Amino acid sequence: MYIPKSFKSNSPAQLQWMKEQYPFGLLQSQQEGQLWATALPFVWSSPLLLKSHLALANPQAQSFLKQDKQEVLIHFQGPYAYISPKHYLHARNVPTWNYLALQVRGQLSVLDQLAQKQLLEESILAFEPSYWTQWEKLPNQYLEALAGELLAFQIEVTDIDLCLKISQNKSQAEQLTILKALQSSAHLMDQQLAQAILQLQPLQD
Repeated sequence: MYIPKSFKSNSPAQLQWMKEQYPFGLLQSQQEGQLWATALPFVWSSPLLLKSHLALANPQAQSFLKQDKQEVLIHFQGPYAYISPKHYLHARNVPTWNYLALQVRGQLSVLDQLAQKQLLEESILAFEPSYWTQWEKLPNQYLEALAGELLAFQIEVTDIDLCLKISQNKSQAEQLTILKALQSSAHLMDQQLAQAILQLQPLQD
């Protein structure tokens, strides 16, 4: 992912925040010259290990079965917003977009049945721990049938790129004007970006 120097974050705290806030990503791979993409929730088992699962009927899943150890790309998209040039102090400016994005590259490998069960349990604990009691009461036959419809995998991460494009290349006065405009906007995504900016700024290392 191309990231201008002003917008590239190397802050571990900001990276961790992005991982926690936006775990839903787009898994991208290539099979016989054709590109595939599936939107999935991901669990970070460790700083450099991602896990998820997809439907076995998905052609992308079939490609992983045919060729294990594939290089894949996952894109996690945070909030984004149109930024009008009217917020700048000088007329020689053009419209742009601010956004948060995390891109991960790594090697995918298929998990066995035991590891698949562990992944499902990790997912429950990550996204809804209160569901655990209900999960434990589900019949084994139902769980086995469910497992047979899924392909679980892990990704050993080789590269991580975090882009926080939030007008860092503008003056503090302009940044404040933009923040206030986002906060007062009628668009929910604008408001979400403003809230994210306020949370990210204290995490700058």
